[in-house]
Amino acid sequence: MTFALRFNGFYATGPLEWEEWHAGVRMHEVRYHYLRYYRNGDWIHCYRDQPFEFWAFTETVTPKLLTLAKQGRAPKIGDDDPLCKAGQYTLDGDTLQEFFIPLYAGGQVFKISRIIQEHGLIFGINDVPPIEAQFVMCAS
Repeated sequence: MTFALRFNGFYATGPLEWEEWHAGVRMHEVRYHYLRYYRNGDWIHCYRDQPFEFWAFTETVTPKLLTLAKQGRAPKIGDDDPLCKAGQYTLDGDTLQEFFIPLYAGGQVFKISRIIQEHGLIFGINDVPPIEAQFVMCAS
C-alpha cells in the first residue's frame, strides 16, 4: 500500500540521543528534528535540543531565508548550528528522496531517502532500529 506525503502539517522526531567522536572527544546531545514539505517540491528541516514551535517558524520563512537554507548558508544559532536547512525532493511511490546542495560542498549533492508511512516517515532507513517521524497536523 502506498501512502501520500502530507502537506497540512510537519513530521517530527525526538527526543533522539546522538553521539559522535572528534579527535578523541565524545560529543553527545539530545535532538528534536522537524521537517515540512511543500507541494512545489521544497522541504525545510530544523533540529533543536528542546521542543520547538516548528510550524509557527515555517509560517515566517521568507523566500530569502529559504534560498540561504538551500545553499547551506542560513544564519547560525546556539552552538553554531544552522537555523534551518532546505532543499528539493522527489517522490516515487512511497519513497521520498531529499536533495541538499550546499555551496560549501562545491556542488556535491547530498541525498536522503525516507519511506512514507500511514502516520509518518521512516527517517533513518539505514539506522538500526530505523528512526520514525510522526506526522503532526497543523492546518486542514
